[in-house]
Amino acid sequence: MSVIVALIKVLVDGYPVQDKADPLIAVADVAMDAFSKSSESGVWLVDFVPILKYIPPWFPFVSFRRLAIKWKKMVDDLNNKPHDWVMEQIAKGIAQPSLTKTLVNMYSKSGTLSFEDDIKLSTGALYAGGSDTTVSSIYSFFLAMVLHPEAQSRAQKELDALLRNERFTSFRDRQAGNLPYLDALTKEVLRWAPVVPTDIPHVTRKEDEYRGWRIPAESLVIPNIWGISRDDKLYKDPHTFRPERFLTKAQGGDCETEDDIPLDPFFFCFGYGRRVCPGRNLAELSTWIAAAMTLSVFDIRPYNDEIPKVEYSRGVITHPEPFKCSLTVRGLKAEALIRSIEVDAIVYMGDIAEDGTGHLGS
Repeated sequence: MSVIVALIKVLVDGYPVQDKADPLIAVADVAMDAFSKSSESGVWLVDFVPILKYIPPWFPFVSFRRLAIKWKKMVDDLNNKPHDWVMEQIAKGIAQPSLTKTLVNMYSKSGTLSFEDDIKLSTGALYAGGSDTTVSSIYSFFLAMVLHPEAQSRAQKELDALLRNERFTSFRDRQAGNLPYLDALTKEVLRWAPVVPTDIPHVTRKEDEYRGWRIPAESLVIPNIWGISRDDKLYKDPHTFRPERFLTKAQGGDCETEDDIPLDPFFFCFGYGRRVCPGRNLAELSTWIAAAMTLSVFDIRPYNDEIPKVEYSRGVITHPEPFKCSLTVRGLKAEALIRSIEVDAIVYMGDIAEDGTGHLGS
C-alpha cells in the first residue's frame, strides 16, 4: 500500500511520503473511508427523500446530518492540506515537479488563481481515485495467489523463462507481449474482485430509453459492475478464479481463437463514457507491475497453512477483509534483486513541462 500511495503523492504533490504514520497519509485515509461510506448505494434515506437534508443536525434520529458534517471536514482536509503544503514549497522555491505545481504555475502566468478550488478538487480527486482503488486490487491479487497456488506457479514459470532471475520485468515486456499469462492474471483479478462493485451512482439529466426500458429524467442509475463480472453468459464458471479464460488454447488457455476471448474487465470495471475513470490506465498498470515484481522474487503462501476466507468490506470501494499470508524470498538471486532496488518515484516522473501545457516530459 505504501508504494502506491507514495507514487501518487509524488505525482500529484511532489510530496515525499516518509512512513505509514505520515500526517498527510493519515488525512487521506480517513477521508477515503468517509467517501466510501457516504457514497454507498441504497444506504442513506436522504438519497431517496431529498427534503430530509433540511432537517437540523441536532434533530433526533438524523445521524446522517451529523455524519455529513464530520465527513465533509475530512474531505476538505484531503483537498486543502496537501495543496497548502505545495504552496509553501513553491513560496520557498523548493517545490518538486508535480501536477499541483504545474497547474498553479499555469494559472499564475495567466494572472489569476481564481481556479484554485478547481486545482484542489482535481488533485484531491486524483489521489482519492487512484490510491484506495489500486491498493484494493493489489490486496485482491495477494488473496488470489494464496487461494490459487497453481495460478501463481504458472505466472512465476513465465516470468522465470523471460527474466532468468537477472532483472525485474518492465512495461516494455508487456508492450512486447512477452507475458501473456501475467496479463491474463491481472485481468482475472479485476474481474474476480471488482474494486467498485456498483460504481458510483449517477442521475440522468433527461429521459432516456435503453433496450425498451424507459428511464425517466432525474432517475438514480447504479451500474452493477459485480453483476457483469459474474454473468455466466460472458464468463464460464464466473465465480472461479481462472486466468486461462483470457487466453487462447495456443497460449495454454480456454479459447479456440482470440475472437472467443470474453470481455476484458478493463472496459467495465472503471466506469463508462464521460464518467470513466481518468486514471484507469495507471491503476491497471500498477496492479500488473506489482504482480510481476512480487511474483518474480517472492512465493506467496497461506500463513501457518490457514486458508483465508473470501470476504470483502462494504462501501463504494471494497477491500478484502484483513487476512494473513506468508512471503518467502525465492532464493539468493531473488534476494540480490530485492536488495538492488533503490526507488525514488521522482526519478521516474521525468521533467514536468512548465510551458502551461501540463504535459509530462521525457
